[in-house]
Amino acid sequence: MSHWYWRVVALKAAFVLTCFVSYLRADTVQKLPFCNPHSANDARLSNDLVIVSTIDGRLTALSTENGDKAWALETKPLVSSNLHHVELTSGGKWVRLVPSLRGRLYSLSGDTIEPLPFNADQLLSSSFKYSDDLVIAGARETVWMGVEANSGAVVYECGSSGCNSEQQTASSGRDVIVLRRHSNTVRALDPRSGHEK
Repeated sequence: MSHWYWRVVALKAAFVLTCFVSYLRADTVQKLPFCNPHSANDARLSNDLVIVSTIDGRLTALSTENGDKAWALETKPLVSSNLHHVELTSGGKWVRLVPSLRGRLYSLSGDTIEPLPFNADQLLSSSFKYSDDLVIAGARETVWMGVEANSGAVVYECGSSGCNSEQQTASSGRDVIVLRRHSNTVRALDPRSGHEK
């Protein structure tokens, strides 16, 4: 018989042996516990929430059961810019730059809005000088926040400058939601004086 035949026989034998050993050991394997917060100690810890963030920085927690607002929290805007105040010329037409939440930049000219071939990150990393009297500056910041799930109280906030705790710890037995928020800041300024346009 060919060597392939014996390989197939050996493979089948190994499979049957593995299944038999697994069957014998099935009684000794512990099952993972079911971790449902709604059934722990027969007490409901907190409602299931949907967290909604808006561009102005407002966080709102809504109950998944009935849609009622559980709490709201004001934070800094996700996009901060003065570019929409600056009028630039492009091909002899006056245009305005409009930033978006995702960091994309758009050119607004009269009735049309068009995406630009670069985003705010690329603009800022290139030390962009538009003209002798206009420089674009800014940054992208990531902040981590710990928010108490039941009340919406800020427990801590950590960013590039360090962490600050609004409270020492969350109340005993309370759940903390960890949120990451990205914010973009884009500013147009006069390179000689540093004044914003």
